[in-house]
Formats: sequence, structure tokens, C-alpha cells
Amino acid sequence: MQAAVQTTNYPTHGTANSTGATPLLTVLDALGRVRLTATADATGTARLVLPEELPAGVYLVRSSEQVRQLVVE
Repeated sequence: MQAAVQTTNYPTHGTANSTGATPLLTVLDALGRVRLTATADATGTARLVLPEELPAGVYLVRSSEQVRQLVVE
């Protein structure tokens, strides 16, 4: 059974951490466009360093079939 992916540093201003993730995480905007990809380490932890030009808003963090919200301020 896969652990549930969790996102911390929420809401964020530039970085967020994700735990319980599969090897590849994808950050998507409201239109479904990929804004960032990140790789989790062997423990399922990934650090998401968001681009400075990323506008404030609600994004989705996808890890395999799991999806969580990420708020950028």
C-alpha cells in the first residue's frame, strides 16, 4: 500500500516539501499545464523549489495517482 502524499510549507512563498511521494512529482496549474517536476528520494521526500515567476494561486501536486493542492502566495 502506497503512503498518502503530503505537502508541507503550505501555503508557500517559494518552496514546499512533499513526503510519501512516488519518484516523480508534477506541479500543475489550473489549466493542467506542467509548471514543475521534481524527483523524490528513496524515502519518498521531495523538495519543490518553485520558480520565482510562478504567479500566486492554487496548483496541484501529482504523485502517481494521488493529487494534492498547493497554494502559492
